[in-house]
Amino acid sequence: MFEMNNLNRTLIAGVVALTLSGCGGGGGGQSESAPPVVTQPPPSTNPPSNPPPSTPTTSEFTGVAAVGAPLVGTVTVKDALGATKTVQIGVNGAYSVDVAGMTAPFVFRAAGFANGREYVVHSAAAAADVNGTINITQLTDLVVNNIAGQIASNYFDNGNFGSVSKDALDAEAAKLKEKLLPVLQALGVAASVDLLRTQFTPLESALDSALDVLRVTVDTDSLVATITNIVTQQQLQDDLKVSAAGEASPPQLTETSGLSDGASDVALIKNALANFSSLFATSLPPAASIEATLTSNFLFEDNDGPTFAAGMATDTSAVGLTFTDADIKRINYDDLANVYAIVDFTAKDAEGREMDRIRNFQLRKGQDGTWRLHGNRQVMEMSTHVSAIRSTTAQGGAACVSTGIEFYMEDFDPSNNGTVDFNQVVVYGPGLPQGGVRYVRPELGGWWPILGQSGNLYVMGNSCASTQPVPEAAITGIPDGAAYLAVAYDENGSRVNLPGGINNPGAFAHGAYVLNIDKRPLTVTEAVASDKFPTITSPASAAALASYNGGALSIVASGVNPTNYADVIFTIGTANGERQEADAWTHASAEGVLSENFTLTAPTDPIAWRSLRVITYDAARRSFMTIYN
Repeated sequence: MFEMNNLNRTLIAGVVALTLSGCGGGGGGQSESAPPVVTQPPPSTNPPSNPPPSTPTTSEFTGVAAVGAPLVGTVTVKDALGATKTVQIGVNGAYSVDVAGMTAPFVFRAAGFANGREYVVHSAAAAADVNGTINITQLTDLVVNNIAGQIASNYFDNGNFGSVSKDALDAEAAKLKEKLLPVLQALGVAASVDLLRTQFTPLESALDSALDVLRVTVDTDSLVATITNIVTQQQLQDDLKVSAAGEASPPQLTETSGLSDGASDVALIKNALANFSSLFATSLPPAASIEATLTSNFLFEDNDGPTFAAGMATDTSAVGLTFTDADIKRINYDDLANVYAIVDFTAKDAEGREMDRIRNFQLRKGQDGTWRLHGNRQVMEMSTHVSAIRSTTAQGGAACVSTGIEFYMEDFDPSNNGTVDFNQVVVYGPGLPQGGVRYVRPELGGWWPILGQSGNLYVMGNSCASTQPVPEAAITGIPDGAAYLAVAYDENGSRVNLPGGINNPGAFAHGAYVLNIDKRPLTVTEAVASDKFPTITSPASAAALASYNGGALSIVASGVNPTNYADVIFTIGTANGERQEADAWTHASAEGVLSENFTLTAPTDPIAWRSLRVITYDAARRSFMTIYN
């Protein structure tokens, strides 16, 4: 049965475009204004031999930081001499920064959260722009990429802004607008728009609608950006090493079919999610009310509509549930009788704590124009988690720290697999062996382990090992938002197509599920130095846990992220295989302290081993686990 308190272990599915991952990095922030922080350049900074004059004493920039939704976070401006100033982004993405005493030109960095994801986007301005509007969006980030001929974040960090001038800004912004003009005009954006400087209102204006449907990704190796229209799926490539002057007749995003519907459907899709969660505002609704919001052939993580509705209607943890931060990744109008959208969104509890980021979920538009939840179309549960683990044994000694990616999969209902018979799933992707990581169906049911192992975590590094499975340089090379492909095989080793998998005939990805991560795994060095692991204070040590022989156990841990749910799992076992487990999907106090009380019955035979795990999650949804063994 589907349970809300298992969300962080269950909810991920497949989608065709593997590269629609957006920009990563950055940090969060508040929505209210705060005094700016000014940092002067270090003594080692080498200014130009003839630095340009400082800007007037009353100088500021205003604008909007948005990526289709307003960013919540900070804007940092860096000047030609390396001086920086940081301000909080205000209400609805608005920012204002005073640059008096700073030296043009300027490059801006907006870092924060929108649509449940982290973003870092950039913009730039010349002296002539002072006291004007400069927006910071995924499109202005592309303008900076082109001016720099490199990744905008590297350009900002290096601090040599000699290529920024008003002429260069105007030329690159105009060339980008030329490439996008058919889409912009189809959405009601004026042909005279200046992508850098035109004022707009997030969630309301035509330009913001364009930001909703235009995705920008950059290949950091080839320095080629891909711009995708999420409605038509048309793409164009932009070589960052070629300036506007070198693009006489650039390609355009010319396919505009469905864009007018797409702009209005964005709001309707978000309303459909909001309407579903509103059923749980103050109490649990009847199953029939839940089913009315679902399609007739709903399928989510191996659960059909009636099963899903029955589970939700009896799960008290769902009271106060909200679905927020919807990120619409695709709206497909290829078949007007089966219009669908692929969406990521966040499930939060009544107190606003994140329960899970639900990925690649489908909604379908009925012939009555109503959008309904359609599920992720998976006939088995699959998810992935970036994990770091600190483990201490009862014998003492230094704790071992490991890092890697956990792929969780379980086939609760094999009867809905149709004619497909599979007993192995191989996962391919960044940081994994070329032949993938093979998971096998367990004889007695339950979650699938890695072939030849007892667990499902693919370990990339361990501080107690003499050699590391994956070099640290390879781990740092895993892109944020990376996609992993789960491919099924039968007992003869023949490839089979998973029902509901990617519909891409002729491609290796056909009939496979895609599992995404938000942020790359930590290296062993980073994990050892991390302060994000929970601290278990009761029992006081792994040695203290060794005296447990049944009955009540009080568990207390600090250093737990209070904005996300946490997991506490206690397991005991005997030498003859008897096993008991208790777990709680819970949350910490505002101070980051959680407490749980478990009671297990003393087994007939002596307890041979004990394991206590406390797991918390950071803002990028990476898990940090402390284990007593």
